[in-house]
Amino acid sequence: MILGMLILWAGALFMPGGPAWSREGTPQKEGGESEEVSGGVLVKERCAMCHPPGRVRSAQHTLRGWQVTIEKMKLFGLQVTDAEATSIVKYLTTTYPALGEEVSKTRLYIPNEHDNTLSVINTGAHAVLRTLPGIPRPHALCRSPDGRFVYVSNHTESGGVQVIDTVSDRVVARIQTAGYPMHCAFSPEGRYVFVASHQANAVQIIDGIVREVIATIPVGQAPHNVVVSPDDRSLWVTNIGSSDLSVIDRATLKVRATIPVGKAPLGLAMSPDGARVYSANTGSGDVSVIDAAALKVIATVPVGRGVNQVKVSPDGGSLWIAVGGEGRVALMDMASHRVGTRIPVGQGPHGIAFTPDSKHAYVTNSDSDDVSVIDVVALKVIETIPVGKAPACL
Repeated sequence: MILGMLILWAGALFMPGGPAWSREGTPQKEGGESEEVSGGVLVKERCAMCHPPGRVRSAQHTLRGWQVTIEKMKLFGLQVTDAEATSIVKYLTTTYPALGEEVSKTRLYIPNEHDNTLSVINTGAHAVLRTLPGIPRPHALCRSPDGRFVYVSNHTESGGVQVIDTVSDRVVARIQTAGYPMHCAFSPEGRYVFVASHQANAVQIIDGIVREVIATIPVGQAPHNVVVSPDDRSLWVTNIGSSDLSVIDRATLKVRATIPVGKAPLGLAMSPDGARVYSANTGSGDVSVIDAAALKVIATVPVGRGVNQVKVSPDGGSLWIAVGGEGRVALMDMASHRVGTRIPVGQGPHGIAFTPDSKHAYVTNSDSDDVSVIDVVALKVIETIPVGKAPACL
């Protein structure tokens, strides 16, 4: 029983949803003792029965993570009222905050595909903090919603996804997948990871608790990128080989629509409200704009040679497009579908990521082995950071 509880402590962060927590006023014990104090007492009296304080400190969950952890402990016999559970969660969240959230504010991870490393960049200093070796052909990565873990796809025939703990910057797990995994995406609650697999012509679903593949969903040929809708009802996948998008229903885990787009779609993004999907088609040098409700292309926008990854700007007004064959990042207005500003960067721009404060965009340049830092307001490169060989997708 204790072993099972320890496993749940370690994995509770990935559990979906959460209980209907009490929203009543601050609980008070007799004598006016505060919620924080009563929460600390309850942790010592109830939680420390099975978990030493060091174990509790090392968990470092988010609010949701602590809520789900306590709910699971109740299933294993923890005796607490809703008010006590709320007190415990508030105490744990305040006393042992999720370090991953703090780390994610200042760090960016760059997969260097041709030298089997990750570059860890401090986004405040615009400099490489350290280089993590031993990551077999890292092509793309995705970060857990709380910032604690980075899942890195190993684009090799043997496949696999490695899990990096962002607090320690160490590999803490390796998950076997089908060969040549490409992009990945987390479900909104953080439990599941969806990985596009070239070899299997499928999307594989990883359960973040047991850290293994639990389902494989056939899609089109050579799937490359995957995004999850904001409402968690659908997955969208670009298929390079069949030049279309697969739309997967999250409830049934089956493809409910296949949408033809331009040639060899690579990049994929969705508007914040989930109404539009954008596919960057590297073979035809354009971007397809898809109505997510109608499941059809409503515009095709010429952009340039070798369009690659795309990201929606922090303000939701423009689509940033890495134009790999031209050494530029193009900005498309999402209302008019017109391409305006084009920002020169390095050679072979590939991936794009925005910093949490929305002030800067980072662009990986696969052919010049560096990263361009763009001032989002001035729309110009302000720094160039050397990294490993062939930095890929962000």
